Amino acid sequence: MPLPRFGPVGGALAEGFRRKASKRGRSGQAAGRPRPGSDAFETRGRHVRNKSAIRRLEGSRAIGMDWRGPNVANYLTLPTTTSKGRIRVVVETPRGAEAKLTYKPKKKLFEYTRPLPAGLAYPYDWGFLPSTLGDDGDALDGLVIHEAASAPGVVIKCDLLAALRVMQTENGETVRNDRYVFCPHKQDAHSESLLGENVPDRLRSQIEQFFLASVSGTDKQIEFEGWHDSSQALRNIHRAMRTFKRKQRAAAL
Repeated sequence: MPLPRFGPVGGALAEGFRRKASKRGRSGQAAGRPRPGSDAFETRGRHVRNKSAIRRLEGSRAIGMDWRGPNVANYLTLPTTTSKGRIRVVVETPRGAEAKLTYKPKKKLFEYTRPLPAGLAYPYDWGFLPSTLGDDGDALDGLVIHEAASAPGVVIKCDLLAALRVMQTENGETVRNDRYVFCPHKQDAHSESLLGENVPDRLRSQIEQFFLASVSGTDKQIEFEGWHDSSQALRNIHRAMRTFKRKQRAAAL
């Protein structure tokens, strides 16, 4: 018999299972397994054995989580572009956050990484481009310029504006780690005013100042080498997409 899913009627379903289980007793149950009507429900290989845990699982449905665990896709392997050529950016750290969050694909969660320096917050949504691989061994970084803040795991279809060319040194190794700048496709008036244009000089300066301040107190050092327009930045993204595909094919051999 399939296990019940919690939701608006989850309490009624759970109670129905409890009544049926009380009539059946433990007959027909596998040794060591909880009865469907008990307070123990399987969740990703472990058991939840108390009512308070069940209530937490019921509540998780309200925030888009399956009761068996977080319903999180493998964001790293999502297609980079849409059928209409828009570029997907997976948000890791939303605008206004004062700490850096990082997606952990093996754990299927977004994990706290480190706080930003005191008084500093992300000016815009920050994340990565899925199915890309940069020189640093990670997915390409993306900054999405718009007036709202989203949340970790939100995927935004974007138009590419430009890329800040960055050389990053960490643990004695220097690699290219550019920051790609986007705006949501037809998201709002502020974003639409930038479509097809270079990022304004004042905004460029503000973005550079933020990235310099964000690595303060870490082992990273960054140097800027100017900006690429959207055409050159797109060529670099396509190269990172090809690199990711080559790695995927090699891993499959």
